[in-house]
Amino acid sequence: MTRFLTAIAALSAFGAVFPAHAQSRSGWDLAAEVYHYAYREPLDGPDVKDDGLLLGGAVGYTIVRGPWVGRLRGAAALGSVDYSSDSGTLNGVRQTVGQLELDVGRDVEMTGGATLTPYLGLGARLLFDQSGGKVTSQGSEGYDRRIAYHYAAAGFALNTPDRSGRSFTFTGQYNRLFGGSSKGYLSDTDPEAPDLDLAFRGGYGLEASALINFNRGDHQISVGPFARYWDIDPSKSAVFTYPEETITFTEPANSTWELGLRTSYRF
Repeated sequence: MTRFLTAIAALSAFGAVFPAHAQSRSGWDLAAEVYHYAYREPLDGPDVKDDGLLLGGAVGYTIVRGPWVGRLRGAAALGSVDYSSDSGTLNGVRQTVGQLELDVGRDVEMTGGATLTPYLGLGARLLFDQSGGKVTSQGSEGYDRRIAYHYAAAGFALNTPDRSGRSFTFTGQYNRLFGGSSKGYLSDTDPEAPDLDLAFRGGYGLEASALINFNRGDHQISVGPFARYWDIDPSKSAVFTYPEETITFTEPANSTWELGLRTSYRF
């Protein structure tokens, strides 16, 4: 993360002496996304895998005061994934994801009319895995899970100047997990089983996108690919007695890739 922030600072210092022509603007933006979702838990045996397609939407508002830029954005997505592990396979598991993020940054003028906007932010991400009431191909019962991330963000947006009604936006972001937990509703499989709420120890995420913008006055339509990645450390352990045996539970280390296409409308 230190190298990432140093690179942003160096770009900011380099661009400060040049005039800007692609400054951030106040306004609303609406977005739609479609992406492939891939979750992995690497274990000694076969990895735990979730793979599927999710559809989502987002709404955000940007406010600009001089060179300072603030943005609040909320997003939601839903779809289904196919699960596989050494306990069998389970298809069509419903997944719902929500995210809320607040960022504050500053426009920095770059050579050639581009604008670099480094920013810092705070965010929260919530995922629901609805495996409860389902049974795998080998007879194992599924249970619902709620996974929450609380993170700090550091990122940038690079906007090129308008050329004949078109411009480009490139973004990158680093997320550092500082809180959150994984709650497993084991009572879905047995009313006497404990529901587990395991706190995360840490982890990080990365995000990147490349968009082409079609500009018409104060309106802008954008489309392009994006990628998101999460790498989460093993959780803290919790000890329960069930039914008469003492068991230690831990959420394993895991990773998630989200690769897709986004289109948005700013006004």
